[in-house]
Amino acid sequence: MIDRNRFRISLNNNCLLPAVDPNNRESLLSIGAFTENLVLSANKYGYATELKMLTENPYSEDIMEVKLSGDRAIPFQMQKIINRRTVRNGYSTREIKAEDFAYITNNDTNHFHYFTNESKEGRYMSQGTIEANRIQAFRTMLRKNGKLDYGHLKRQK
Repeated sequence: MIDRNRFRISLNNNCLLPAVDPNNRESLLSIGAFTENLVLSANKYGYATELKMLTENPYSEDIMEVKLSGDRAIPFQMQKIINRRTVRNGYSTREIKAEDFAYITNNDTNHFHYFTNESKEGRYMSQGTIEANRIQAFRTMLRKNGKLDYGHLKRQK
């Protein structure tokens, strides 16, 4: 909090996941989603928002400054935010049909690639995800115990 109507949106370095999000991409996407919800909510309750990016460095702690000022309320159905959720299960494991893939990528095979779960590449990505999560869990355990030492990570592989 800077003052009554201004505050900063920051990354909490204790909550970052360097093994699975080394460039803070996912953390910054979350901040973007939070900021959009903040703007919509503030507008509904009669506040205009002024946003100022403080950095372009994805590793900086302070990301954005927000200034609220009284304005007029802009109607918005808050239930849309309340009902929004991220679903991390229940995805289909069926292979994407070639014609569907061609349609959603506009036949752009130079920039889009699809690997089935059973392909060599698909298995490699699955194993890599498991390994990244294992490393992240180990780092989290070490951080909680106050013993974060990257030498330990190399020995565990």
